[in-house]
Amino acid sequence: MASEIVDDFYGLPVYNVDGFVYALNFEQKATGDVIYRYPGAILLPNKDKQVKYSGKVIIPSKITVDGKDYPVVGFLWLSAYRENEDSDLKIILPDGIKFIGGYIEYQNGKREITGGSGVVPWMD
Repeated sequence: MASEIVDDFYGLPVYNVDGFVYALNFEQKATGDVIYRYPGAILLPNKDKQVKYSGKVIIPSKITVDGKDYPVVGFLWLSAYRENEDSDLKIILPDGIKFIGGYIEYQNGKREITGGSGVVPWMD
């Protein structure tokens, strides 16, 4: 079940789907930031301080908003607050992921990210 959030992410509408926060990019643009290069859903860091992540978290390959499916093409991070992600966190990305980005300090953390064949390692 998706519900639109009043916020936006660099002009893209933002939705909460099954406890994850996504921005939707509806069209491919050849120029600009990597978030505009691939149509689909981009998983954004959750700004809710009450939401915590631990263990294995599997990111879906697609989400449904208003009856339409969108592939998950980007992963920026799970939480906007590092303390809301346990050090034992294992994130499983779908094969359709095109880019990973987010908080630079997380790259050297103890969190494990797997999956996502063909991933462009970090946002440019």
